[in-house]
Amino acid sequence: MLQRDWTTYRGRGVVFLGVDYHDLNSDARRFVSAHALTFPMLEDGSGSVTSRYGISQVPETYVLNRQGRVVAHLRGPITDPGFATDFQNAIAKAAA
Repeated sequence: MLQRDWTTYRGRGVVFLGVDYHDLNSDARRFVSAHALTFPMLEDGSGSVTSRYGISQVPETYVLNRQGRVVAHLRGPITDPGFATDFQNAIAKAAA
């Protein structure tokens, strides 16, 4: 779903960034390859990004607006019921 939405919204100035949190580089590369992800992925080996945002569980999705402010914080996997609707609403809010 994230890959699909990335391809839909990137032409509208929406940027997706994946943050690899405490994975081995090889595991992260396998995951990206297996899911054919093309949006940028960042490694957070030091944990500085995840600690800044207060990551409490994995996965978590943050949606930021153009000013860099968090407009949505979605906890849990993208397969959770309601995630798609909440994510679409967050993207619309961020792009407004």
